[in-house]
Parts: sequence; structure tokens; C-alpha cells
Amino acid sequence: MGIETEIPDEKRKEKQLYIMAKFISTLITVIGVLMSIACYVNNFLYLSTFSLIYAIAFIFVYIYTVVTKKLNIFYISIILLTFSFEISYLITGGANGFSPIWLTIVPLFAIYIFSMTHFYIINSIILAILIIFLWTPLSKHIYDYGEVFTIRFPIIYALEFVFGIFLKYRIEDSEKRLEKQRNTLQKEIENAALLQKTFLSKEEEFWEHWSVCAKSIPMAGVTGDLNCAYGDNHNLLGLGIFDISGHGIASGLLTMLAKNIIEYQFYGNIYANGKEELWETMDKINSRFINNKGEVSNYLTGILLKIVDNKIELVNAGHPEPILYKKSINSFIFFARDSRSIGVIGMNSITPFYISQYLEMESGDELFLFTDGITECTNDNGEQFGQARLMKSFQKYIKTPIEEQIKLIMEEVNDFRGKIINDDITLMILKRD
Repeated sequence: MGIETEIPDEKRKEKQLYIMAKFISTLITVIGVLMSIACYVNNFLYLSTFSLIYAIAFIFVYIYTVVTKKLNIFYISIILLTFSFEISYLITGGANGFSPIWLTIVPLFAIYIFSMTHFYIINSIILAILIIFLWTPLSKHIYDYGEVFTIRFPIIYALEFVFGIFLKYRIEDSEKRLEKQRNTLQKEIENAALLQKTFLSKEEEFWEHWSVCAKSIPMAGVTGDLNCAYGDNHNLLGLGIFDISGHGIASGLLTMLAKNIIEYQFYGNIYANGKEELWETMDKINSRFINNKGEVSNYLTGILLKIVDNKIELVNAGHPEPILYKKSINSFIFFARDSRSIGVIGMNSITPFYISQYLEMESGDELFLFTDGITECTNDNGEQFGQARLMKSFQKYIKTPIEEQIKLIMEEVNDFRGKIINDDITLMILKRD
């Protein structure tokens, strides 16, 4: 398992601005309609018409923004609307001379929309217009606001402009520091992923009477999924598939701890000359994992297989049930976990009770092992891939070599998955030749 897929900073900012543009366009449209109605009721016909016009204009701005995903018309419309408000209010006074008060929100409003350069330019122009119209002889040709308002309003706006610059600087400085931290974290994840990949890498090996193929796709960088094949001199002795809970570097590092413990205990089972059942091995794995991980709360689900000739002993520790294909009857069967089996691996609060189960595989039979990242992955509509789709994929490609099966099934899962990837995915196929 990993952390959420990294989105490039420019794309992240663009997405945030796009969402904000849609929200602001909607807000201006709603306010414009409400102001138009209120002004009409109070016989301010000029303001009612003006409000209705900009409300209609921003309906088209919203539609254009949604259809094209471009923000150029939105920016132009916001600037034109702001300057129109200012000129209109200064000349007419708006509703009883109070409308210019709306201009005081411009510095705060512009903080979240424009870059620092555009923030300076727009607010400087507005402040210059206020000074020219209120502090020069032109004041004789505008609405009579009274001496107190005429003197104080540009000063108030200038103070708010300065405060807006301070806020804008703090916001951009915080964003830069967060971006630097993100880049540092991403670099650490990449290094951890490289270390993990080196540690978990394994050479392809030929097994007598068996074919094994596995593929994992990490959510981002490090993975919390683990698949292993155990053997001796081309004699396949067993398989394991495991999934660490949680996300991030800690889960990824725990896969390396788990790999060592599971491998050590599995071969210890083999060297016990058949005296130790696999459920006992899983018990030892659980105890050692709890002791070695210390206070870390992560746990594992997993399936461990021991293979002797064509007979398989299997222990399922809270993992998704594997699917068995029987060639003789051309049928797929969910190999259900024993109802008496309780618990996962590495959870202090629950005493597990593992059960060994048994099956036989004849020539052409296949066993599909997978993590819940496959069945629980979702598309952009929130639908899960699910067991039914996975089963259909198995049925569709069962006649192809297992390497091709893995490739095609993973392609279907990737095509289904939405933009947000919330888990690692692993698929493993065991075939009796």
C-alpha cells in the first residue's frame, strides 16, 4: 500500500482554481438574481437591470468554464465586473449611496483568485480610480457621498490593500513551504520504493510441474503488498500473498520485515520433516511479527500455501478468498475460508485461530490469489470492480497462458480504475502443468 498518487503542483493549482471559478461564477449569478429582485421591489430599476445583466453574463461564464476547462473568460469577466461596479457606484451611488461599500471586499476577494502581480495591478487601478474620483475636482461630477466618506474611503481601501498584500504574501509563502515539503517527501518515497524494490526483487524461476506468475502495481511508490514463491532446486514448495494494512512508507517497510519472518518460518516448516502443520507455522509468523514490529499498529492479511506433489495445504489469515479453476469440469470455485478461522496477522487485540485447509490440483487447474486492492478499486462513478467482474475476467482469459492472463486482467483493472487510486493491487496465478 502507498500514499495517494502525487498530482503535479501546477495541475493541483489549476484544479483548485477551476473549482473556485465554478463556485464564484455560481455565487455571483445567485447574488445577481437576488439583488435584481430586491432592487426591483424597492424601485431601483437601474440596479435591478444591472444586477440581472451580470447574473446572466456569469451563467455563460460558468458554462464556458465547465465546457472548455479554461479560465481566461472567467478572469476577464471578474475584472470587467469589478471595474463596472466601481465606476457605476461612484457615479450613481448605487442603492442610497451604500453600494461602494461592496468594493471593500475586493482585496480579500482577489487574494484567492489572482497571482501576486495581477493582485497588485487590479487593486492599484481600483485605488487610483477612487482617489481620482473622490479627491480631485472630478468629485463634483459623481454622487454626493458627503465629506467624511469622500476623505476616508480611499484611505480605508488603501489600508485593506496593504493588509491584503500581507495575507497574499503569507499564503504564497506557506504554499511554497508546503510544496518544498511535498517534494522532499516525494523524494523520500522514491528512495524507499527503490530500496524496497531491490529487497523484494526475485529472479524468474522454472518450477517442475507448476507455473507461477504474479504482478503487483503499487498505489504510489512503496507497496504494502507482498507475494512470494518458495522452492528448492526447481521444486516448488509453497506460495504466499500478503497485504499490509495502512498506507505510506511505514507499511512499505513492514513488507520487508514480514518477508523475512514468513520466509524463515516457512522453511522452518519444511525442515521440520512434515511434523509441523501450516497453521502452526502461521501461528509462529503471527507471534514473531507482533514482537518485531513493536508499537506499530499495522497488521497483515494473507494466504500461505504448502505444496507437496499435487496436494496443497492452505491457511487463510483474513485474506480475500482465492478462486480455484477445475479444468476437468470447466468451473471456477471460490475456495471459502473455514468458518472456524479467526483473525489476521499481527493484531495484538485478537487471539487468532488459524485452520489448515486442503485441496488437490490436477493438470490444467489454476489457483487465483489476489489482494483486495483489485476487488475494491473504484471508478470515477464510485463503483467497485468487485468479485463478479474479476470472475468474468478469469473466465474470459482462462484459455491463454498465465503470463497473458495476468497482463490482460491487470489491463482491465487499470482501465476500470478512476483517477484516485486508493490501494495497491496484486494478482498471483498458480497453475498445475
